[in-house]
Amino acid sequence: MHISFSLRILAASHYIPFTAPLTCLYVLLVKPSDHFLFPHMRQGFGIFLCWFFSTFVLALFPFLGWILFFTLLATSVHGAYQAYLGKSFSLPFFGFFGKILPFEKIYKLIVGKDFPHHDSSLPTS
Repeated sequence: MHISFSLRILAASHYIPFTAPLTCLYVLLVKPSDHFLFPHMRQGFGIFLCWFFSTFVLALFPFLGWILFFTLLATSVHGAYQAYLGKSFSLPFFGFFGKILPFEKIYKLIVGKDFPHHDSSLPTS
């Protein structure tokens, strides 16, 4: 299956930490049933939340915070690169974390309609 360049760029942008909320909102409102974007949106937002909380860890525990910072940086770069290549994959922690976020309920709250159902799970390997 061929995935267009614009969809690959949009999927990769989910892994850029502080653009994730905007790209998630765009996907929820414009392309909620896209089988390629939705799983990347879930993982990207999970990484964004970890980035957000890591700033507090960095402030309180600098050494641990820097380790977490570089780990999240490497994860974000890897995720963006894989999305740019057009691959669907699951990151070990963030794949699970992204699945428990209630994007379907957020969609219904914003749009007022039921979420268009599809299987948004990523492969496990």
